[in-house]
Amino acid sequence: DHAGTRQVTDAFVRHRLRPIILAVTRNLKRLSQDREARKILGVSGAACVVGGGPSCRDFDRIGDGVAVLAVNTSGPKICQERSPDVLCIREVVPVDEQLRNLKHPPKLIVLDIGTAKETVDAAYETAPVAWAIPAQTHLAWLIRLLEVRPFYSGESALTMSVSFTE
Repeated sequence: DHAGTRQVTDAFVRHRLRPIILAVTRNLKRLSQDREARKILGVSGAACVVGGGPSCRDFDRIGDGVAVLAVNTSGPKICQERSPDVLCIREVVPVDEQLRNLKHPPKLIVLDIGTAKETVDAAYETAPVAWAIPAQTHLAWLIRLLEVRPFYSGESALTMSVSFTE
């Protein structure tokens, strides 16, 4: 119903929009300075997206030649056993300590443009970085300005990783 939708929107604006926009503002400077990180992310062939839920285990079942995409919630577990091809992070709250403690760092870290500064700094210390801009209303101006294809991925790192594989 309309009233319920309005309440969800109001809650988002009150609790998340301000820190996301502040993070976007900080990250734009880094994005503009890092030409290598502006590349378009591409994954070809078979891919396995690893979420952080209860099935986040038995990584030896993933076949050779399969691109492995992990999210920040699955990163600590999968990076104990192997280096994923991609680690996707979409957190406005810092997860820098988690990144600094990975046993096997990922080959590439993809950051949402709204990621916390501490996480961005740790990502650049850990692996090559690429940036992703989600298709969200409050970022339409940035998508037009940078002339990039946004990722239609909802709010989670898992759905963004699935969007990469599509």
